[in-house]
Amino acid sequence: MPASGVDYQLQGPSSSSRYRSDALIKSSVTLDGAGVSTLTEHVLKGVEADLRFSTRATRLNDFLDTFFPKCDNSSALFNTLKSIGAYDASADRWKSLLAQPRGAELPYYIAFADAANAIGQAACGQNEAPKRFWLDRHSSKPKSFTHAAANRPDVVNVLGNKDDWEMLSEAILKAEVCDMFKHRAKVDETDCLYKEQYPDTKVQVSWVRTIVPVEIKPKTVVKLEEAQKTITQLCGYMRQILREQYDRQYVFGMILFHSSLSLWYRDRSGLVGADSNIDIHNEPDRFIRVIAHFSTADPFQLGWDRTMKLYRGLSEKAVYSHSPEIPLNYFETLPSLHLVRWLITVCDADAKPHFLVTIRALSVARSEIMCGRGTLVWLAMDLAKKEVVVLKQSWRPLTSTSENDFYGIAGPGDHISRVYLNHEVPGTRTFSDLRKDVHTYPFHQRSTSQASETAKRKATPDEVLHVNVISGLRDFSDFPVTAETVVERVLTRLVLKDYGWPLKYFLTMKEFLTTVHGTFLGKILLNSLCFLTQKTGLLKLFDTSGRISDMDHSKHDVDYHDPAPLQEKLLNRPNLLTYIALGQYPLMSDGLSDLFASLPASIDDTELVTYYKALLKSLSIEIKKSNTHIVSFSTIVFQISDDLTKMPPSFASHVAQHGERTGTLPYISHKILDKAVNVVHVAIHDMESFFWVVIYICLTRAGPGGPLRHTLKSLSEADDNDTYETRKIRALVYFFFDAPESDILYNKRKLFDNPGPEHLQEHILDYFDPYFAPLKPVVLEWWRILNLAYHFRDGFEYRFPILPFQRAIEEALQRLPDNYEEITGVTAFYEAERSRREGELDLIRKALTECDVLETTDTGPVWDSPERPETHVGAGSYDQGFVSVPVSADTPSSPTPLPKSKKFRAAGDHAWYVDVFLDRLSFFINF
Repeated sequence: MPASGVDYQLQGPSSSSRYRSDALIKSSVTLDGAGVSTLTEHVLKGVEADLRFSTRATRLNDFLDTFFPKCDNSSALFNTLKSIGAYDASADRWKSLLAQPRGAELPYYIAFADAANAIGQAACGQNEAPKRFWLDRHSSKPKSFTHAAANRPDVVNVLGNKDDWEMLSEAILKAEVCDMFKHRAKVDETDCLYKEQYPDTKVQVSWVRTIVPVEIKPKTVVKLEEAQKTITQLCGYMRQILREQYDRQYVFGMILFHSSLSLWYRDRSGLVGADSNIDIHNEPDRFIRVIAHFSTADPFQLGWDRTMKLYRGLSEKAVYSHSPEIPLNYFETLPSLHLVRWLITVCDADAKPHFLVTIRALSVARSEIMCGRGTLVWLAMDLAKKEVVVLKQSWRPLTSTSENDFYGIAGPGDHISRVYLNHEVPGTRTFSDLRKDVHTYPFHQRSTSQASETAKRKATPDEVLHVNVISGLRDFSDFPVTAETVVERVLTRLVLKDYGWPLKYFLTMKEFLTTVHGTFLGKILLNSLCFLTQKTGLLKLFDTSGRISDMDHSKHDVDYHDPAPLQEKLLNRPNLLTYIALGQYPLMSDGLSDLFASLPASIDDTELVTYYKALLKSLSIEIKKSNTHIVSFSTIVFQISDDLTKMPPSFASHVAQHGERTGTLPYISHKILDKAVNVVHVAIHDMESFFWVVIYICLTRAGPGGPLRHTLKSLSEADDNDTYETRKIRALVYFFFDAPESDILYNKRKLFDNPGPEHLQEHILDYFDPYFAPLKPVVLEWWRILNLAYHFRDGFEYRFPILPFQRAIEEALQRLPDNYEEITGVTAFYEAERSRREGELDLIRKALTECDVLETTDTGPVWDSPERPETHVGAGSYDQGFVSVPVSADTPSSPTPLPKSKKFRAAGDHAWYVDVFLDRLSFFINF
């Protein structure tokens, strides 16, 4: 029954400014789980978030000299273009392009493509067909293998076999004619090859074949807002290329404002734009230089990775994805990009190459991030040793300690994953190698001075354009962009020996509890480390324990050295026992009083008594009672051990490294999210993350294998006849896990403002799926520990939270019946998950013995979030409460009425927020 006296009023969006803490957090709007349709609005938000912190400008000449080497035969090339009529020397313009700006964009598309193709053909020579082609694709979005938004660049430069370009052009022309006349064109017998290779009426260019996207605007004078929108659109295209081309390290993009060409470059450190544009009519040499480079340059000069090839089995040699040997429709013949087999070279410490063949993608959710690690994770095998491994590829900031180093600091342990290989790929540092140390500056610096200069006199249209294109990004945020906020990164490949499945795919309740327990054991071993993300796992399929396997966002207290146990550092606290006796509080045992006496001097005896009183109250121990009652370690549910009561690291000297870190918003501690305070990230905040992970699973899952609860499955519309419980569950999932950051923080903070167990029971635990009943006492105990810790930062719970969290799991395991799945009637879920695992293991065994075996069924990257069906929130809104709201006359009364249903996705509109932390909690198996 809902309470009537509690009401959460959700606040609106907060300021974009953020405090500086020791753990920088970047909301994960840029992350989306594979299989979740990326709405254009969310793509734009992700792009804007990237641009806000990572955009730089450079002089046009520096941009050209860095990325577009001068042609030795530029004069001859220009003469050829004039002789064939592509460039009209008498009019000083490209013949196919308009001389004056016009309102419509349509005439520019084919005209630009024709001019670019003429340059490409001339650069290749008349006797050689270009291996790349410029196409007008404004009316058809490129084919996506990741459910991308309907983004449509106006013109694209695409890869393809030289023998197939004429066929592709013919196919596109026929498809367009078919669309025009609304029927399928008749194809005679001579077109059998066309029918076989291009069976669909509408032929699409795919993102995996795209080299350069082009956005076109038919005017030169552009307002700041329009320039900003246009750059954002272009970056969305570049973002999608990096998302789908796993072997691409950087990408270029262009914007044509009538005849002014704006050049852009993007890698994992961010975006670089030329600070002025090329007038393609008056500067044909520069235009030719750019287009000829795109048409003829070595693919490795356009961003492709030298260490990744397509693996097509033992019978065929591995080739690069851009090789002319790869048919245009190669990727279309595969069920999914996730199943593409890559041959990736990873060198060991002695520079000896190991050739790893990917079996399937495990996680690709971060692959599109502009400024970030862009992490890709594959299940792979060492081709020579036939060993199954997990290959993790990411762009590590050079300012941070490598994940491999963190494993070295941690040392070996039963609950820590084992490193197989670690390789920093040579020649991949974003500033020194990819950008070749080109000088850049924050985008707003020069544009401001330019604006001042042009304001003194009447600016020409081109000058207005140059100023506005560069300054158009300035209004994304008032965050001060400095040299320090853009960090250099390097491509790193870490190979782990342990493979597993996400925690949400647990097989039994025992497996779930044991996995989380193993994580706590691992964290105890890593006493001087703290994490922004964690993974847990199973050592074997059905014999479960846990491993920590994700340390790339860890931090290390370098000043922390092996301290003595607290019991050896007793302070003289003569008044402590006196105050306890005077207050008639239960007396402490000698051991417990010694432990209290060992707490730091920053907490005095009076505060210690207050803490002691709160500790007893949290355990429902009567405070006022006879002095004959002795409180011991077992009474306060605190497990004592010399090894486990050494003072933990404080991270007091830790300074946040430059560059943003991606946090999984729904699971971040509310203390870390809170902008009003400066918090040092320590173990208690990791424990709160586990608290939210478990709550999320219990609210959204229905049993083994992680199926969604029926109340979160797709509905045509939220029905007023839905029960209060149904609407409340949806509201809880939304407001605590899917809402904007400011709303999630507000609700978490309000929840912690009411620390009583009955409060959590009424508003959270009562809405768990019945299967998760054994976890209710666990979550309640964690709730008690978190509240004590946050109220008494010098208490045991704040300094040693892992111990009581671990004990709560152990007690739950002791209470759990052996046949729990049968008792709860979820054997069908159990069998389905067991079957899924056996099928995947069978695939792995076949891959080990038969290197030519390919998977044909795409279930998506198993470490990413599966697609979520659309549903609707039936309780609450951004300005009304959600806890105590009735749905009908038979629902208990409340001062707050139910608003109209608000449509959202079950764990949905921000679906990429929700499961990413879960994807770091994984089961592990050995082979």
